[in-house]
Amino acid sequence: MLPRKFRLPRSGFQGFRRKGGRERIIRLTHIAVQSLANNLGHNRYAIIIGGKAEKSAVRRHFWKRQIAVRLRLWPNIGRDVLVTLWTAAKDFSKEQLAQELDALKKEVVQTNPKSNG
Repeated sequence: MLPRKFRLPRSGFQGFRRKGGRERIIRLTHIAVQSLANNLGHNRYAIIIGGKAEKSAVRRHFWKRQIAVRLRLWPNIGRDVLVTLWTAAKDFSKEQLAQELDALKKEVVQTNPKSNG
């Protein structure tokens, strides 16, 4: 689980709708990421895995933990990041997850000019 400091509260989800977050969606095979700037100096994350992506709550929690582990490696660039596992995770491996999140990280960091590394 992510420390509270790095969790995006539910009220933060509204910002993605109001600020035109739809145009900032970056999608790959299994994962979609939206990001918006914040004024905190550190990233905040929300991870959404719906029942259509994975029926079992145990497996949804497993994927949520795996994603959280990878997100801790992202540089602090002052962004609110919403990660959504949007397709069935049946034939999805940890290695594929790592590859997709690394690719998404590059795109999110690229679009933000004040990256700290």
